[in-house]
Amino acid sequence: MKPLPKMKRKGDAPDKTVAVVPHPARHESHLQAGSEAMDTDRETVRGGRHRLLIGAAVAVLLAGGAYVYFNNGLQPSASVSEARMTIGEVAVRPFEESIPVNAMLVPERTVYLDTVEGGRVVKRHQEDGTYVTAGTPLITLRNKSLELDVMNREAQYTQQLSSLAQAQIAFDQNMLRYDQDLMNAELEINLTRADLDRRLPRDITGVPQSEIDRLEAELSHRERSYATIAAAKERDTANAARNLDQLKQSVARMEASIDLVRESLDGLTLRAPIDGEVSALTTEVGEVLAPGARVAQIDETGAFKVRAQINEFYLGRLTTGQTAQTTINGDRYVLSIDKIYPTVENREFAADLRFVDGAPDGLRRGQSLQLRIALGDQSEYLTIPTGAFYEETGGQFVYVLNAASNTAEKREVVLGRRGADQIQVISGLNAGEDVITSSYSTFAGRNRVRIEQLSRS
Repeated sequence: MKPLPKMKRKGDAPDKTVAVVPHPARHESHLQAGSEAMDTDRETVRGGRHRLLIGAAVAVLLAGGAYVYFNNGLQPSASVSEARMTIGEVAVRPFEESIPVNAMLVPERTVYLDTVEGGRVVKRHQEDGTYVTAGTPLITLRNKSLELDVMNREAQYTQQLSSLAQAQIAFDQNMLRYDQDLMNAELEINLTRADLDRRLPRDITGVPQSEIDRLEAELSHRERSYATIAAAKERDTANAARNLDQLKQSVARMEASIDLVRESLDGLTLRAPIDGEVSALTTEVGEVLAPGARVAQIDETGAFKVRAQINEFYLGRLTTGQTAQTTINGDRYVLSIDKIYPTVENREFAADLRFVDGAPDGLRRGQSLQLRIALGDQSEYLTIPTGAFYEETGGQFVYVLNAASNTAEKREVVLGRRGADQIQVISGLNAGEDVITSSYSTFAGRNRVRIEQLSRS
């Protein structure tokens, strides 16, 4: 608390004017004592009546003045001890505009767990609030339709595999047959060629020309037969290869489909995706869940961020990197805006902030905080320190100290923007003046309050 300026005590109270009013009975006795006096001094009687009226008026005025004095002035009930006040000086100071916002601690990372396939809950493996590692089962569902689908697909897959195997066997047998035919055709060609070579030259061997012509014709026939078989093999091989490839692709697609269905079936047991604390796990055994239903969430432990809800009026005035302050267990911490969410709901938008120099120990998810977010650069303005008075008066008036009379007088003011520790003064106050910034609850209706000054050595 700023020390109260040394104030002087008022001197003795000023003298009061007292009106003397004649007693009516005494006046009546005087009239009865001698009619002579009434006859001789009628002017005196008229003067007495005049003084009576004046005295009554003065009494009324004094009574009214006393009422005003004791109800709006320095009465004992309007005195306050200096020790119970906080005094602030009106001065030109650096001023940084800020806004108060409500915020809540949330985990640095939260992973939500939703169902992929619907089903009936048949088992609940964990309880809300427990710490789990990645892969730990949380709940198990059962979906009979999905189970039947898997069985049907597996049967179709088995059948397709059988068809592929049979086609492969037929292909291999056909190729073996072609290879055998080609070998036989090649053998006959070789034999015919060898026979022809033995009979040549004709002039030496004496083989008739007709025999030579026959052998040459036979060799040519066998070569054409070989070529026909080879062409047929090539053609059938290409066709069979295409059919086999189609079957293999069909089997591969079916296998992938089965894998997906099996994955969906395995997904009926919902597991923790990360290490963390289970929260919002409210499903019970027997409950039927639709696809995409929110089951639980896993919160990473040990790291927190602060989520603030801010009036939409300030959406265009906030950017990432701006700072805020909060007080936790009596210690002040600085935070920085990390992310601003542009979506407005209920005339508010959200922003995430993080502790600049590390968060204090003992924080819990959902803990509420009061922040003051700085809106701009510091500039110098005429200001007064903030205090409890503002919430009580709305900044419409303050009590200004008068050191000469040991009093504080009520004064209307116009205050502007509020900062973390200062309030901008628009009008009504001058630099160097002292005002009461603590609560006015005991004397807010007074125009003036007496200050019981502490003794100073």
